[in-house]
Amino acid sequence: MASLESDSDRVVVKTPTSAPTSATSAVLAVVALIALFLAPLVGNKYIIFLITLILINVISVQGLNFLIGYTGQLSLGHGAFVALGAYLTAILCNTYSASFWVVIVIVPLATGLVGVLVALPALRLKGLYLAMVTLAFHMVVSLGLMSLDDITGGYQGMAVPNPRLGSVVFNTEGHFYYLALLCALLIYAASANVARSKFYRGFIAVKEKEISAQAMGISLWYYKTLAFLFASIYGGLAGCLFAVTMGHVTPNHFPMMMSIEFIMMITVGGPGSFVGLTIGASLITLLPYFLLYAVQEMGTVVPSVVVYFADIKIVIYGLVLVGSLMFLPGGLYGLKAKVQGWLAK
Repeated sequence: MASLESDSDRVVVKTPTSAPTSATSAVLAVVALIALFLAPLVGNKYIIFLITLILINVISVQGLNFLIGYTGQLSLGHGAFVALGAYLTAILCNTYSASFWVVIVIVPLATGLVGVLVALPALRLKGLYLAMVTLAFHMVVSLGLMSLDDITGGYQGMAVPNPRLGSVVFNTEGHFYYLALLCALLIYAASANVARSKFYRGFIAVKEKEISAQAMGISLWYYKTLAFLFASIYGGLAGCLFAVTMGHVTPNHFPMMMSIEFIMMITVGGPGSFVGLTIGASLITLLPYFLLYAVQEMGTVVPSVVVYFADIKIVIYGLVLVGSLMFLPGGLYGLKAKVQGWLAK
């Protein structure tokens, strides 16, 4: 364990939990990878589509984890970066006929620049005030996407051409699944490397004690801006993948609730851990589909319940979020340590 100390406060930087640290974890990781690569061969198209959405959300929530999990900055506008990434992909591929393989590099860099610009006025803010600024940013982006009809297509949205690699056209669920899986693995490798670097220690120091971090020469401006940069790059990449997977983007794909869902993924799964983020992303991605199925089944008995699906969804989301904060402050992944403690006693 590495530690950073000052005269008055002590900041402890724990060893990151993002990467496997035991032989058992390594074996489980290999088995999971084999299962993921073989999934399209045994799963139906709908299940493969849902897993693709989970992989895209894993990428996005990995970025948000730099803000919430590492530096303790609450952002309610992460969905705006995903929306920008999706629409930039649609505009470049559709309007300007750019190659998707060039776009997938340009778009995250462009959203990263936007993230830095958003970070500049938000550097002196934290907590509720930072959340309000990022929420306002999401609202501005949403209104812009709906208002700029000539560029974004307004409420009708834009079509996204299928990517091409030589003579191969990406037009099946399996193609998009493997594309998302490859990007998710690359993002995991990048995040694991960051978690072993000095940047991770700087992030955690800023999160734990800002005054102590400054006293030790750690620049709050630098690390907070860097966290926004990573978050916006990851969000832009997730939006790019989402656009080509759906084949069409509209403002309805990126409601305000999307940013809340990303926060729920971190809260439910557990911040700071790749396993926890993956669990949270999987559960929250599948939750609305499960609720829709449950409401439809209930509708056969009580038909009027289908009309209130949106309200029921918000209530369930609220219960899940409050329940996680009250009973699982470390998320489901943090429950592992509690169980180990109980067994030890």
